[in-house]
Amino acid sequence: MLAGFILLAAMGLWACRGKGKGMSISSETSPTKPAIVLVAFGTSKMEARAVYDHIFEQARKRFPGYEIRWAWTSRIILKKLQAQGLAVYSPDETLEQLRKDGYRQVVMQSFHVMPGAEYEEMVTAGKGASGLSIQYGAPLLADAADIQKAIRAVEPSLRQDRVNVFVGHGNPDKQANAKLVEFTEAAEKGRSNAFVFAVEGEPFLNRLPEARVKAKELGGVHFVPMMVVAGEHIMEDVMGEGAESWRSQIGVADATCAQPLGANDAILDIYFDHTEAALKVFEK
Repeated sequence: MLAGFILLAAMGLWACRGKGKGMSISSETSPTKPAIVLVAFGTSKMEARAVYDHIFEQARKRFPGYEIRWAWTSRIILKKLQAQGLAVYSPDETLEQLRKDGYRQVVMQSFHVMPGAEYEEMVTAGKGASGLSIQYGAPLLADAADIQKAIRAVEPSLRQDRVNVFVGHGNPDKQANAKLVEFTEAAEKGRSNAFVFAVEGEPFLNRLPEARVKAKELGGVHFVPMMVVAGEHIMEDVMGEGAESWRSQIGVADATCAQPLGANDAILDIYFDHTEAALKVFEK
C-alpha cells in the first residue's frame, strides 16, 4: 500500500542531517553568485523526509556552482527536528547566515503548492532581511499554465483501472485556496474516475459519495498526493487505519498511493523553472 515510501527511504539520508550551517551543497560556491534557498513547510515524519534529499540533488544538477540551502516555515516542525539533533533553520535564520557568509543576492524558492500563509511567511522573512537583494521563486500552482503543467506531470502516476483521488492540503482562506480550486476544475474535467479532495478548504470531501460509488464499481482507489512530501496527512489522514481516514471512508480494500510531488522530476522542473526566472532578474 505504501510501497512508494519504501522507495523514497532508499534514496538516502535526509539532506539536512549533519550538514551544519545551512546545508550547503558544495565548497566551491562563491558569494559573487546569488544563493538559492529552498523553502518548504517541512515534515517530522522520518519515513517522508528522504524526498528532500531527492529535491536537493535535483537542485544541484539544475544549478551547479550555486550555494543552495534549505529553510523550513513550520515552527512546530523546526522544534521537533531540532529536538532530534537536526541542523534545521527558519527562512529568516537562513538569510542571516547567508548575509554573514558574504552573500548579497538570494533567490528564495517556494516549495509550497500554492501561495498561501506559508508562502507569505517566506516573503515576509525576505522583506525583513537587511543587506540582501531577494527575488522569489513562485510556488507550484502559480498560474493557469502551471496548473496544466502540474496535471501533465502527475498524469503518468494515475491509474485507469480505479478511482484516482488527488490529495490537496488546501487552505480555509478562499483567496489563498483559489489555485487549488482552479486545479480541481482542470484535473476533474474529462476524467470520470478522478476526484480532487482537500484536507482544508474547498473542495473538502464534497464528492466523497460519488468517489465511493465509483471506487466500488472499479474495485479500488488510488490516492495521488498534491503535497511535496507524504507526511502525516498522507500516512494517517488518507491512508490510515482509522475509521475517519479517507481510505476507510471510501470503503474499498484495494487502496494504493502514488509518490508525493517532491519525488516527481517533472514537478521539480516546474519549481526550478520558477527559480530560473528569479535568477534571471539578477542578470538584468
